[in-house]
Amino acid sequence: MADELLSDRELLSQGFIPRFLLAWPKTTQGTRFHQEPTAITEASMMKYERRVEALLSRLLPIREGTTNVLEPRTLRLGDNARKLWIKFHDGFEARLKPDEAYGPLKDFLNKVCQNVIRVAGVLTAFENIEETEITAEILQRAIEIMNFYTWEAARIKSMAETDSLLLDANRLLSWLSENWLPKHGDIIAMRLLCQYAIPKKYRPKAKMEELIKPLVENKWLVELPDKYEIDGRQYQNCYRIRRPI
Repeated sequence: MADELLSDRELLSQGFIPRFLLAWPKTTQGTRFHQEPTAITEASMMKYERRVEALLSRLLPIREGTTNVLEPRTLRLGDNARKLWIKFHDGFEARLKPDEAYGPLKDFLNKVCQNVIRVAGVLTAFENIEETEITAEILQRAIEIMNFYTWEAARIKSMAETDSLLLDANRLLSWLSENWLPKHGDIIAMRLLCQYAIPKKYRPKAKMEELIKPLVENKWLVELPDKYEIDGRQYQNCYRIRRPI
């Protein structure tokens, strides 16, 4: 599901994916052996748990005269934090140009600068829920966190594009095996693929050539040099479909 979601151009263009901090870590299965916790680890976890419990136990700020209308306190950037954010913002924005490093990732990263402030706000509230100002130190921590998610987005996008191509190629192979082979035999022409392949989004020639390439490389399709007759007509650019065992 994730690879289809993250390679869907229409969905990416709607702008909600950049609001998320994406991570797709490699599996640790097979390496998760038991380790006794150290005293430092246990103390750190207890401190963290106590802090979370204290924050969750606080009464929510309710607007006077109401019973369910929240009135959250304003949290502002300090002067030094604001200068740091502007420097980060302008540097990052310049790298979103089409020919720059983050240009191809704009659908994933165009809210990074806003997310830096959101993360900084969370870090500030966790340390001191009564604080009214984000410091430059906290903002720098948030930038380091967002740097991780920026590189993670680049890695995920690359994975999603590769996986999406292979998924589409596999769907095309399934259509050939289940729909074309039983009715027309094991030869098909590029022209026929571009006319009849399902789903229709595979039919543009450039897309079809992209999908056929891994099928040829993995010997599911064999490119044929001569003309072949298919359903009583002669066709060029034909392929032999490898029959499933």
